[in-house]
Amino acid sequence: MLLLRGPSQVCGIWWILVCSAGAGASIPGEDASDDEAVLLATYASHEIARLQGEVQLWKSRYERLLKLFADFSSQPQTVQDLRVDDTYFMPGNVQHCRGEIAATTPSEATNPQQEPDIDFPNYRYLVYGQDSQFAHRLQQSYDGASQSLEHFLRILPESRTPAIMFDIDNTLAYTGFNDTDVVGKAPPLATAIKFAERWCAFEGAADGRFECFFFTARYCTSLKAAATKIWVADNFPVSHDWIDTHVFLTGGVGGCESGDCSLAYKAALRHWFAETQDVFWVMSIGDQFTDSAGVASGLRVKLPNFWFDSSVVPNPLGNGGQIDLDDNREFPPESQHCGLNCVVGPDGPCLEAALRDDAIYWHTRLQYCLDQDSTKAPDQVHGCTYNLLTQEVSC
Repeated sequence: MLLLRGPSQVCGIWWILVCSAGAGASIPGEDASDDEAVLLATYASHEIARLQGEVQLWKSRYERLLKLFADFSSQPQTVQDLRVDDTYFMPGNVQHCRGEIAATTPSEATNPQQEPDIDFPNYRYLVYGQDSQFAHRLQQSYDGASQSLEHFLRILPESRTPAIMFDIDNTLAYTGFNDTDVVGKAPPLATAIKFAERWCAFEGAADGRFECFFFTARYCTSLKAAATKIWVADNFPVSHDWIDTHVFLTGGVGGCESGDCSLAYKAALRHWFAETQDVFWVMSIGDQFTDSAGVASGLRVKLPNFWFDSSVVPNPLGNGGQIDLDDNREFPPESQHCGLNCVVGPDGPCLEAALRDDAIYWHTRLQYCLDQDSTKAPDQVHGCTYNLLTQEVSC
């Protein structure tokens, strides 16, 4: 680096003009000699080159930081037979299978005032108390997620779209143990709605910083898709076009190897968006581990669910299911409801199959599921399944 020396000082880039003047040197444009002008020009060019090098260095470090975040949050994740504190919190399905009753039952934790259910023809919704233990724990979870996003604002990627994935059932909409909706009138989770309105770049939103997508594991039928579309339109300031491009149903894809565990197919869809649409996943939010396990998850936010935890044992009441208890109000020994469960993300062949011909995208789109009426999917509760590996459909 070139330096100008005054009577008793050495000058750097920011003080060159001051030091030059203090040393008796003149400034170009004020009768400076040609030699001084050349010296200053040479010094300036060296400093510009140095600063450009620093910019490239920090840009490289920034890009490596984002890659490190993406790689770290995408590590394979397996959840198996989690330890549950039966004196504080134990989901209802686990209580049945372990023959134990936790300090707080699901009903007491979610609706201590015993507010009446919401009835529709042939369908009933549970409600939750705004001052319940569930509501307070939900608030804590979303507050923690907001704090994380505030920190992440400092390193938002410039060349990719930062995004958040939301599950719907018991994440945005309160559907309780049934974990689905066939009418579209499930009670919204107030805390979740406020969180989404704060952070999501909905149409016309001035402050939303993140693109938001709603991925639900509801089965891909016209019945379920129509109810989903109604619910989103009723609870968010978005158009039908926004819903068609941001809401997906992953319950109709399958076929990948999971080793008898529940497979997080939402990860395959997130992977498709990351690879083909330049989406950078900042966060995945859901009440079950299948919502965030696997690649391209970003920060994983696990919300409380007092009714069931499908990573420990299956949820027998999902989609209108029934439970058969013995005289002791326990599952009989031969029951399949209590087989230990686990959760895994999709493996390499599954991710490749999901990307091939954009299969995971086309077979989870809302419009595709809306088209699966009773002539294509006679069972409108469970629908048909598209096998990602064989590209075959089974009903």
